[in-house]
Amino acid sequence: MKVKNTVTLFEFGYITNDRKANEHDHIQVISDNAYLYLKGMCLSDERERNLLKLKSVQGMEVLQVQNYAGVLFTPDGTQLEILPKIGKNRSASKKAEEDARQSLLIMLKALKGFQHIQTSNANIVSRKMPLLEVFISQFLQSVNALVKRGLRSDYVPKEDNLAFLKGKLNVGKQLRHNFINKHKFYCEYDEFLLDRPANRLIRAALTKVNGVVRSAENQKLLQELMFVFHDVPVSLNHKHDFSLVALGRGMNHYELPLAWVKLILDGFSPQTMKGDHHAASLLFPMERVFEDYVAQSLSKTLKQTHRLKAQVQSKSLVTHEKF
Repeated sequence: MKVKNTVTLFEFGYITNDRKANEHDHIQVISDNAYLYLKGMCLSDERERNLLKLKSVQGMEVLQVQNYAGVLFTPDGTQLEILPKIGKNRSASKKAEEDARQSLLIMLKALKGFQHIQTSNANIVSRKMPLLEVFISQFLQSVNALVKRGLRSDYVPKEDNLAFLKGKLNVGKQLRHNFINKHKFYCEYDEFLLDRPANRLIRAALTKVNGVVRSAENQKLLQELMFVFHDVPVSLNHKHDFSLVALGRGMNHYELPLAWVKLILDGFSPQTMKGDHHAASLLFPMERVFEDYVAQSLSKTLKQTHRLKAQVQSKSLVTHEKF
C-alpha cells in the first residue's frame, strides 16, 4: 500500500470528510474513502470500534480519535498520525507536534518490546519526521549497521543436474534423469549462501516498508539495502523462520534489526486491524504507555531497599480521611 497523504492530529482530535471543516483548525479533513472506511470500522462489532467515536460537532458529523497514539492507514493510502495530547494547545502547532512526537518516543522505551527505540536527536532528525518515518529510519539504520559489520552466511543443501561432479552423486536421480544424457551429473552439495532465516526475515521487512516509506533519505537507504539483500529470498513463513533464529555467539549484532523486523512483520502494531481491508496500524494505548513510563521512572528513583510493583489492585497510592 502506497502512502498518498499524511494527516497529523492529537489524541481526541476530530476528522471528517465534510469540506466545511476547513474553516475550523481543530477538525482535520480526509478523503471520502478514508472517512467511510474509518466510520465503518467505528460502527463495527470488532474491537477496533474503540479507536474512534462518531460524534456531531458544530453541525458536522465527525469521528473523534480516542486515547491511542501512533499511525493508522486506510486502504486509499491515507496515513493518520495520532500524537499524544501533550502540548496540543500551544500556539506553535508544528513545535507542539515535534514535542509530542519526541515525548511519545521517550515513553515508548518503557513499553515491553520497544526498548530498542532510539530517542537521541543525534541518531536521526526524529523531531521533524512523521512518526512512521522515525520507525522506518531506525529500522533501516540498524540494518545498515548490520551490513557494515557483515552478514552471516550458512551452508544450504542444494540439488542440481550439473555438467560436472560437485559434492555427492545422487545415484537414483542420476539414473532417472541422465540415462541418456550421460555427460550430466545429478549432484547433492552444500553451498555457502546468505539464505538463512535471519536474513530472509530482514529481506521480508525491507520489502514491506518499501510500500510506505516517503522520506527521500529513507528511500535512498532502502534501495541500497535492497540491493545488498537482492540474492536473499523473502521469508514466506515468518513464525517458522523466527523459531529457527538463534542469537548466540556471532549473531549478537542481529538482535536490534530483528527486533524491528518483528514489529514490522507483525503488522506494525500491538493493535492490529481486523477489518475487510486489514489496514496496517501502529497504535499504542496511551494509558498503558504512560503507566509503564511512570512505573519505570519511579523505580529508577527508589532506593535499593525498595522495590516498585505496578498495577497492584490491593494497594492505593493515596488515601483520604472520611468526613
